[in-house]
Order: sequence, then C-alpha cells, then structure tokens
Amino acid sequence: MLAASTLLAVSTVDITNFANNNHTEAEKYEFILNHPSPDSSFRFPKQKDGRSFQRQWMTHFPWLKYSKQENGGYCLPCVMFVKKYDFPLALYTHCSSHRLNLAVVSSLKESNVRNMIGVLNRVSIFFSAHPKRQRKLEEAIDKTQPEAKVHKLKDLCRTRWIERIDALD
Repeated sequence: MLAASTLLAVSTVDITNFANNNHTEAEKYEFILNHPSPDSSFRFPKQKDGRSFQRQWMTHFPWLKYSKQENGGYCLPCVMFVKKYDFPLALYTHCSSHRLNLAVVSSLKESNVRNMIGVLNRVSIFFSAHPKRQRKLEEAIDKTQPEAKVHKLKDLCRTRWIERIDALD
C-alpha cells in the first residue's frame, strides 16, 4: 500500500500523464483503484462538431476513463500497460474495443455510411414511435421469418458505438 501522500498524488493525476511514462506497478494499481471521475456538476466541453463526452459511458464501459486535460475518453488498459518507449521497435496496437471504436468513428466520415445510418434511424423511430406500427412489424417478422429471435428494431444511438453495432446486428 502506498503512503497517503502518494495516493493523493496518483488519484489527482490525469490519465494521459500515464501514457508512455515510467510509473511503478504500485502507482498504476493505485491509479486504477482511485482514479477520480469528474464530479456530477462537471460539464463536459463540446468538440468542434458539437458532440461531447457522456458521463454514462464510464458506467457502461468500465475500461473508459475521461481526461480533462485532453477532453476525451481513453482506454485504461491501452494507456496503463503499453510501454512504447521500452520497446521502440514494437508495433503499437490498441485493444480490440478501442480499435472497434476507431473503425466505427472512421466509417462515419463516409457520406454513404452516414446516410445509411440516418435512414435506419428514421425507420427505427417510425416503428417504435407508435405501438400499432410496432405490432405490424412484429407480425410481418413472425410471418416472413418465424425463426427470428428479434422482433423489434433497436435505436441507433448517435454517440455509443457499441449500441450502433448491436442495432445493426
């Protein structure tokens, strides 16, 4: 166990300060256990495109940590355990969750993908907004695909990439 003064110093450090730095295993462990999340009154700043980090992401994805210093989310295992400078010739890769997020964000830059997501979102809203429409959709699915396990369209969340993937599944 680290001394109280060390614990205080580690718990107030921004996650980006751990990237590629030589911290002891004890400091990393304390940071993982005691990394503070922004308090409930903190307003996440908006990006240039008007989007902002969402507090519920940290609950939904326990590996995700917010950096006030960089105004962004970081994958805790990627930041804490990749030692790029210890092995300068090693190929640096993000964890699979982080890579999936990067791929989805990158694909949204394509107008065809954005348009397809927009159409699917409007179709989802069309059916979910009215119970009669939803029942008709369920009946049509039962009639045409009796083996189907899903009878309802999921909403396409604008900000949670994992929910977008689930909705498209």
